Amino acid sequence: NKSQQEGNIEMVVGICDDCKEDREKIKLICEKFLAQLPGAYQILEFENGKELMASDTDMELIILDIEMPELSGIDVKEHLQRMGKRTMIIFVTNHDELVLSAFGINVYGFVIKKTLERQLVTMLESAIMIINQYVMLAGEIDSREILYVKSERVYSKLYMSDGSNKLLRIPLKNLEKKLEVVGFIRTHRTYLVNGRWINKILKKEVYVEEKRIPISIRLQGEVNRKYREYCEKNARYC
Repeated sequence: NKSQQEGNIEMVVGICDDCKEDREKIKLICEKFLAQLPGAYQILEFENGKELMASDTDMELIILDIEMPELSGIDVKEHLQRMGKRTMIIFVTNHDELVLSAFGINVYGFVIKKTLERQLVTMLESAIMIINQYVMLAGEIDSREILYVKSERVYSKLYMSDGSNKLLRIPLKNLEKKLEVVGFIRTHRTYLVNGRWINKILKKEVYVEEKRIPISIRLQGEVNRKYREYCEKNARYC
């Protein structure tokens, strides 16, 4: 196991399917693909949605069967959304008519099981490229965990997904140049929002988790345009 050899896990992928044969097939495809990438990885297997929801391990990506007894893949997706998880999901199914009911903000795409070997690798390539889009600030702050940034004159205050705040001695304008390439959007002269955490956009406000961030009149059109572009680039359902 590559993750055991290298010790430092950089990516955790979950596979949740009630069919053992399908889980093993998905795992082999993932192992072959991930072995080509730099960094260590770990693959976790779950027989059903309850097992997955009981796990306290953060996963960057879950390959999730839509149809499972008791808890469906859609139930699991909705649970993750309620928990505020931004784990990326690739759904697998035998029935493509279920695809429309499975859309969500964390859903990257869908693979039909009969074309699993051909489709899943292509989906993994794109999904992992998106997962790896981030920058590190001050050597230790992962941009993926920043909800939004507020200007504090020559400082910028970072509001993090774990509820903490961090203060950097960098003006918002300078920070914007570093973060716009990974999906941050200026909504106001004093606010910069991470597209990854946007729940919805209204005319004058952006919802990030339960927080309402103002949109200035001057930036309304640009905010909507940039968020549409972010969704298209990241195959996100907006």
